[in-house]
Amino acid sequence: MIEVKDLPQNVLDAIHKYKKGNESIEVFPAMIVLNGQKYYLVEYLPSGQIIITKDGKVPRFQEVEYAFILGNRVNNQVQTLVNVGWKWSKGLTIWGFKSVIKILEYFKTKLGEKMDREIEDCFNQFLEVAKLNIEKQYQIKEAYLVGKKIRKELLESEIVDEQMYHKTTMYTDIMLKASYFQNQSQIQSYPCRVKLLRFLASNIHPFNLYAWVKLMLLYYHHKRMLNEDKMDSEDRESMRILTEMMERNNTLLDFEDYEKEIEKVARNPR
Repeated sequence: MIEVKDLPQNVLDAIHKYKKGNESIEVFPAMIVLNGQKYYLVEYLPSGQIIITKDGKVPRFQEVEYAFILGNRVNNQVQTLVNVGWKWSKGLTIWGFKSVIKILEYFKTKLGEKMDREIEDCFNQFLEVAKLNIEKQYQIKEAYLVGKKIRKELLESEIVDEQMYHKTTMYTDIMLKASYFQNQSQIQSYPCRVKLLRFLASNIHPFNLYAWVKLMLLYYHHKRMLNEDKMDSEDRESMRILTEMMERNNTLLDFEDYEKEIEKVARNPR
């Protein structure tokens, strides 16, 4: 892991040349390797960045714009995979959705004959949501574990290259889309889940304690799932962005706005 104290003096001299006032300095913990050239990515806090070659030269921005994007993207994506991925992988668990499937199958055998077409459609939707969420939860867990492995590799090798960039992009894309499909399926199925739960409650025999326990567990899982009332402004904005991305069939490799943000903070000469 590269730290400021590890930088050679000629690199430190270049850093201080572009420093403003009392800004503090942080260095990306790995060197960016592109086309055989090695770069340090340095951040001036609170707002500013510079890319410097291993021998202390400061290239023009146009020459290293892609290196800026690569370094920042890998940093952000690894943080997303590890931190957000850990949170999401511990959320609605695979075990919970498997429990939903078993409970639904139990009620299908007991009350299936009483279900009309509408209730049967709601039953099938609830079942499909559980199956889809299991599939997407496995994808989220895999992305999280890959992110941990990449972070370890990055810190130990002190190297970031295009291969690592494309790998982190791919798994971040997979994880965000998996979460999107989970959220959409839960939000859209909410009215049907409520209808099914009401049907079950109206048709379970009052003295069938076992069935009531099953229903309470199903209701518990239902309450843990997402609906629009649970979403705050940040959730809604995230869903809006992801929805737009899905509608355009884009991936995280599209970074027009990202380029503009990088250009604002980069201090390499134009």
